[in-house]
Parts: sequence; structure tokens; C-alpha cells
Amino acid sequence: MDIYLTKNEQSVMLAIADNFFQNGDQSYRSAVWSDSINDSESPSGIDGKALSGVVSSLSKKGLLGTNDDIVWLTEQGAKLVDDLRPRSASRARR
Repeated sequence: MDIYLTKNEQSVMLAIADNFFQNGDQSYRSAVWSDSINDSESPSGIDGKALSGVVSSLSKKGLLGTNDDIVWLTEQGAKLVDDLRPRSASRARR
């Protein structure tokens, strides 16, 4: 199944994957605080209610998990992040 992502959704996915608070888990599945999503090598540039809306949309698509104040990429979301990256960058993260 193909999933359409807006530019904002793509930006938030990459911000979470590249978050400074990831614990080094190469699958990107470490949870990060929702208020630190943009503390990242790839900040999304989105904040406030717009960020909340994007997180909600990604969660509904099954690409993000959320629990109170934390978010993480699901397995499907982590695979999609690899597809969003240029080939050379994707290989470097593995």
C-alpha cells in the first residue's frame, strides 16, 4: 500500500529519525519527547498546533506511535524514513 506524505509529514518523520535524543537505536524506534521533535539534525521547521496536527496525521497513518508526551516511529514509519533519504544517506545510517 502506497502512503502519500505531505512535505510537512516527511519533514517531521526525518526530524524524529535524526533527533538528538535518540539513543543510537539504528531502527529509529527510540521514543523522543514530543516537545523535542525539532531538536534534530534535520529540524522540521514546524511547531505549535501545526506540529501537533502533523503528528496526529502520521499517527493515524500508522507511521508514528504516541503515548502522552512521547512519539516514536513505528516499524512501517522507520522503513518509510529510509525511503525518504537519498540512497547514500540511507546506507550510512544502517
